[in-house]
Amino acid sequence: MTMWSETAAAAFGDIPENSTIDPSILQIDEKNFLGTKVSGDYVLNGSDGKIFRLGDLPPKPLILVMSYFTCDGACSVINKTLATTLQDVKRWTIGKDYNVLTISFDRNDTPATMRTFMEKMGFKDQLPEGWRMATMQ
Repeated sequence: MTMWSETAAAAFGDIPENSTIDPSILQIDEKNFLGTKVSGDYVLNGSDGKIFRLGDLPPKPLILVMSYFTCDGACSVINKTLATTLQDVKRWTIGKDYNVLTISFDRNDTPATMRTFMEKMGFKDQLPEGWRMATMQ
């Protein structure tokens, strides 16, 4: 599995007025990470309650979003903006041509905080086909 990155407007757009987040901290030195192999051995807990390994995902391009589900700033903005942007992509279809995985890196996140985060994004009952959310085990 190879990690790909694209500069997204989400990192600098729609930041709440009362946010104290400095958008420059979201910048990534892409040249150091593009093409880097990601281990498939990471064990994750999915939003469906099932445990899976990163390597169990279908062998297709993956947009990997690192967030935490109790974040009240950039995490929900990045995920919401990505969801909106992907709806406008006509050339490729999520779930068919590529997948999205949002992983929480907060050990305190639970299935309940994951569900609340999904609801804030507008995914009350389930995520779009091809998009999964998980916590690290």
